[in-house]
Amino acid sequence: MVIAGSLLSAALLARLLTAPVLKLTRAAEAVARGDFQARVEITTGDELQELAETFNAMTQRLRQYSVLQVDRLVAEQRKTEAILFSIGEGIVMADCEDRIQLANRRAREMFGLAADADLEGRPLSEALPDGPLRTALAAAGRTPGPHQEVDLSTEAERRFIRATASPVVTPGRGAELGTVFALRDVTLEREIEKMKEEFLHYITHDLRNPLGSAMGFLDLLLKGSAGELNANQHSIVSSVRRSTSRLMSLINNILDISKMEAGRMRLQLKTVSLAGVAGRAIDILEQLARAKNITMRLAAVEDFAAEADGDMLERVFSNLIGNAIKYTPQNGTITVSIVDEGAHLKCGVEDTGEGIPADYLTRIFEKFEQVQGRRIGGTGLGLTIARFFVQAHLGRIWVESEMGRGSRFYFTIPKRLTLTPEGAARAPEAVL
Repeated sequence: MVIAGSLLSAALLARLLTAPVLKLTRAAEAVARGDFQARVEITTGDELQELAETFNAMTQRLRQYSVLQVDRLVAEQRKTEAILFSIGEGIVMADCEDRIQLANRRAREMFGLAADADLEGRPLSEALPDGPLRTALAAAGRTPGPHQEVDLSTEAERRFIRATASPVVTPGRGAELGTVFALRDVTLEREIEKMKEEFLHYITHDLRNPLGSAMGFLDLLLKGSAGELNANQHSIVSSVRRSTSRLMSLINNILDISKMEAGRMRLQLKTVSLAGVAGRAIDILEQLARAKNITMRLAAVEDFAAEADGDMLERVFSNLIGNAIKYTPQNGTITVSIVDEGAHLKCGVEDTGEGIPADYLTRIFEKFEQVQGRRIGGTGLGLTIARFFVQAHLGRIWVESEMGRGSRFYFTIPKRLTLTPEGAARAPEAVL
């Protein structure tokens, strides 16, 4: 009986000791599952009761923190929804399996879908209606970065949509989560381009032609075809002729840049001697160089043949050499060089001028950009045209310069270019 009583007492004691611990264990498991409502009621009056009270205080703080975070998430979600609703571009986000996770109001409008259409979780190919816009979206997704443009014009209205895609990654770790697509209505831009083309057409026919006629009559006067001019008259007509020529040059430069920006400048490829092209540019500008006693020389050990548009490259050389003459002082030197770099030819124009400030080394290739305080005639378009013409040949142009040590302009072009059906240059490795 004594043994049985002892065992029963031991069992009761063990139960009294383990019951609070089990309560704490179950409550901790509930908290681990995210249930911050769990509480432990222990009234043993010892350390276990103190532990239970500490645990309850902890769960209360966790519950308050959880509510606060939920409120913040809801607020951020509402802000995001408001931004996506108000934004002018269509936004579609898909996961790595091309299932739609988000589509804003504007995107639904562009696809002709109802505002409450159920798109989330559905594949792009099923959720979006078949047509050129979905095709453009898919093409943008295959090649993130470059945009895809689609013409949705009808007889009633003109409409153009541009689609771009960018990967969605987690901050810090960079893990890819999917793709976000942006759909932008560029109809207004296209209308502006159309107006610009019409304006350029106006310039071409209503300004260039009369200006050309005026230059022709001025040349006749200078030659004495309408009677001999005295010295004073010859000086005045020569000044008008120079100003007219500058105006014609400005108009031609603006037209060339506009054509290039609109993609309407076509290359005329043929086998040309780059040394010969550079030599012609030097001959044309020889008189300007002599007026400042500048020595010009061509450093080329051979003809350096290439498939290129000779007229464009002559303009490039002329613009670079003309700039060098402007900014090279009396008795200076200009060296035009051509070297073979394997698949490319590297051309250079080096002068002994005062150099270019470091912060202008890239800016001077932009339209109307000139080094401040050094405006010596010109329009600031020569280097822009040179950049366009070099890039049209799939080449690169840059400048190296230090103040007081002159400037060295370089550009490279591939030797063997071919043309696409649209008249754009294509490198040999791109030919299928």
